[in-house]
Amino acid sequence: MDQLNEYRCLIKQALTERANLMRSQPLPGEEVICLLDDATNNYLILRVGWLKSERLYSVTLHLRLLNSHIHIEQDWTDDFLIALIEAGVPRKDIVLGFDQPELRPRTEFAVA
Repeated sequence: MDQLNEYRCLIKQALTERANLMRSQPLPGEEVICLLDDATNNYLILRVGWLKSERLYSVTLHLRLLNSHIHIEQDWTDDFLIALIEAGVPRKDIVLGFDQPELRPRTEFAVA
């Protein structure tokens, strides 16, 4: 299996597991949606619904595959990045998309 497909499978499995965990302990009025789009290589977990009288729309995780790298565009978890590394993804293949491009060379991760 080539690297792109390997990362695609790993991301889909990890996001599905995370979404199922979130669904097992939902907030009242919350729906957890896991979007896996192989056509655009975008993978998201959304929280939507109503909490009391407040609208909930939150992107918990957003990853995309671009130029043989996993770009983490949004991550409101405590441990998803660690899970990727523990699954064998080298830091050189992970881009912290939520960091400013000028700051990325200061991290242990890929710049783009």
